Amino acid sequence: MIKNDSNRLIVTPYLSLLPEDLYQKLAASCQHPSPISQEDAIKNYGAIFQHTYNKLVFLTKDLIQTLQKLRENPTLIQNIDTKIKERLLQEKILGTENEIFSFHHYIQMDIEIDTRCNYRCEYCPVSTNLHPPNLMLDALYDSLLLKAKEYGIKNIALNHYNEPTLHQKLLAKIEQAVSLGFCINLFTNGSLLNEEKIAKIKNIGNTKIIINLPTLNATKYQQITKSKLLSKVLENIELLIKYQVDTKLVIIATKEEREESIHKILSVYEKMLGKPLMTEPLSRGGMLANDQYCSAIENEGILSGCHSALNQFSVSFDGVAFLCCQDYDKKYVLGDLKIHSIKEVAESEEAIALRKMILGYATSSREFICRKCEWTSSLDPQNLMDFSGSREQYSKISEDLRNNIFNNLYEQFIKSNHLIFI
Repeated sequence: MIKNDSNRLIVTPYLSLLPEDLYQKLAASCQHPSPISQEDAIKNYGAIFQHTYNKLVFLTKDLIQTLQKLRENPTLIQNIDTKIKERLLQEKILGTENEIFSFHHYIQMDIEIDTRCNYRCEYCPVSTNLHPPNLMLDALYDSLLLKAKEYGIKNIALNHYNEPTLHQKLLAKIEQAVSLGFCINLFTNGSLLNEEKIAKIKNIGNTKIIINLPTLNATKYQQITKSKLLSKVLENIELLIKYQVDTKLVIIATKEEREESIHKILSVYEKMLGKPLMTEPLSRGGMLANDQYCSAIENEGILSGCHSALNQFSVSFDGVAFLCCQDYDKKYVLGDLKIHSIKEVAESEEAIALRKMILGYATSSREFICRKCEWTSSLDPQNLMDFSGSREQYSKISEDLRNNIFNNLYEQFIKSNHLIFI
């Protein structure tokens, strides 16, 4: 595996400039000693969040403007003050290309134990481009779990557009993974569960069931999923509630019926299961050109990065690691886990090349999957510190969620042993 060997300094693209209203609220809440006055912090400073190391750094507004210029033109880094450069390197705001594009911190691995599905949902690529049936070999699954444990993966999902409950050894595979310390996420349509399986899953523990439930109307359900098994699914949801298995719903309906479907489903299940995990359909990197569910995405110019690509990756039934769960056809290969470790795959030439494109440091074609994906966005030339479109996402969320973000940041802020001011 060939590594990037560039030692050129650049501004890390894993930065988000806090929106002004959030920063002002944070600065005004500062009660403990800091190198500057509260008035100065409010008037002359801003803050950025460093996503790879989960830290807040307070910078003068002049330095923030300088970083914008350095992000656009890294050759200017040689001109900045040596002491400031050292602090920026220390706080991982600057780094070498090799350091930044080789960085990986995966917490979830999606494993395709089976390629089959018993549904043909309108909003899924399986409905239009069915993959041949294949099962992952038991020995390969065993090896992947050991490699994931060695790396430090926390969560395992046993999916890639397949229905995992079709696999005859599913419960044994869940139990095996849980025995090694993993938490399991199981995305399923719920049609093939039964009380015995649900009781076993509860007994195993550390397993979250995520059920695809687009509607409570049997006729519409059959139209959307091509399945007549809604009554069985609803029966199994009741059993999951009865056995107190950690369960979430995914509610994907057409644009026209979405609001009504969400309202009706939540009126029945919200008290027991909480808010749905997902209600917005995804275009699957441009695979689904279905205007009934979602509009086509075109991310132009410089891409802003992606939380998913930073935190998780997928593995095909034959052991090939690929970019993410949106990559239905498994085109964007990172490496072969039959041969290599996760660390080796994460630092491969292929992985580094993909990160450069996702993070806007290398050009990508119009057909590149991330240009057609909702999980990233185009960078605003006026704000090049906006990893994964964080500011745009922040502007769209509710006031309750804004306050939750603030509370999380403030908790981190007041627990810090020292405040980082540059």
